[in-house]
Amino acid sequence: MNARDRYPLDENEERHLVANIALSQGLLLLIGFAGTIALTGLTSGDWAQTVFGSAWIRSIVSSLTESPAQAAVAGAALALVLLALAWACERWALRSASGRKAILATRQGVNGEMPRLSASAIVVLMVLTGFTEELLFRFVLLGLLLYGFSLFVPPLLAAIIAVFVSSFVFWIAHVRYRDFWSSALTLALAVLLNVAYLATGSLLLVAIAHAGYDLVTLFAERRKMVREPDYFHGRAPNRIILDAIEQAQNREDPDGS
Repeated sequence: MNARDRYPLDENEERHLVANIALSQGLLLLIGFAGTIALTGLTSGDWAQTVFGSAWIRSIVSSLTESPAQAAVAGAALALVLLALAWACERWALRSASGRKAILATRQGVNGEMPRLSASAIVVLMVLTGFTEELLFRFVLLGLLLYGFSLFVPPLLAAIIAVFVSSFVFWIAHVRYRDFWSSALTLALAVLLNVAYLATGSLLLVAIAHAGYDLVTLFAERRKMVREPDYFHGRAPNRIILDAIEQAQNREDPDGS
């Protein structure tokens, strides 16, 4: 028996969940492209070539294609470091009642549904998420912050400030993680990804690390669902997105007219 058999996911919910993730990542991708145009224009000073030419596209391609083999190996290694950190954080959290409660609470949300998507959907969505979020939070946001702070403070201080501001924004964007343990892990992961990007300038490296971390985490949770006798410690979440849609519709039309 696999996780999808043990905890079946509502078919409509699965479609809506996949569509919701794909649409949200598509929106972030558009924002990332717009941010890349702004970053390229600011750093080059040639706005005409940036906006009407392909300079901004070349900047992304360059960050993806420079030393791809080394970036792939380093990205995989960084993913292992992130996974080890997540494992240690979970082990530490399980030592306290508050930590165990936080882990179970996280499983009751969308995080409890995502591992039950089809394997192919998980792979496609997490690869998309890895690229999109790293483009936005590392390539664009970190780049813009570094450029802005460098105008007022020394480069090293600008880099330190940019890393922590970008990491905080990354945590804010991940609204599902608000308990102490999840917040600490999310911030730590963001700092490591930021430092790795600043050290290498490789979007490919951090995208591989991010996607690898997400993929291994989700497939590990699938395995836990089968091995643990009561993974959710209650009802399995099955209609998170659908219920949110229905609630929004009820607020717009409370009389059902």
